[in-house]
Amino acid sequence: MCSSDLALETMARFSRGSLRRVWIGVAALMLGAGVWAMHFIGMLAFRLSCGVSYDTIITAYSMLPGVLAAAVALALIAEERVSRPRFVLGAVVLGGGIGLMHYSGMAAIRFAGVLRYDLGLFLLSVLAAVMLALPALSARHIVARLRPGTRPFVGSAIRSEEHTSELQSPCNLVCRL
Repeated sequence: MCSSDLALETMARFSRGSLRRVWIGVAALMLGAGVWAMHFIGMLAFRLSCGVSYDTIITAYSMLPGVLAAAVALALIAEERVSRPRFVLGAVVLGGGIGLMHYSGMAAIRFAGVLRYDLGLFLLSVLAAVMLALPALSARHIVARLRPGTRPFVGSAIRSEEHTSELQSPCNLVCRL
């Protein structure tokens, strides 16, 4: 919750001026790392009847798509006035990056079993991430006008995107006993 709110607040306050790229990078790191951390905590909480471990290298690298996608999406919307096509492109980049982060994180799972994906549900989960990214990115332009008590609701739009991706996760984890 805090990472999305902080990223949006950073963008609202510091996305103009000589250090624009630095602040976009800081906001992207906050947003991407926060979404990744929430995803990985969810993976750690997931229980199977067989032992589960995670490939450390793949797990670490699975953060990159979320951070890079957040950087591109936030750079696209950092202007005072943003066109609808830029918002849509930002949503596609952010939603796709979150999806790539999610599925590369799933690729890090090591267990005695089979991981299968259904193409239709896979596509639905990425589409859900993209569709929820659009209002989340649009919120960046209204966050400065919101009262402080309402800002967590803006951050929840981005969290909902990740949760929807996980809920729609089209995988069948079958343990071999």
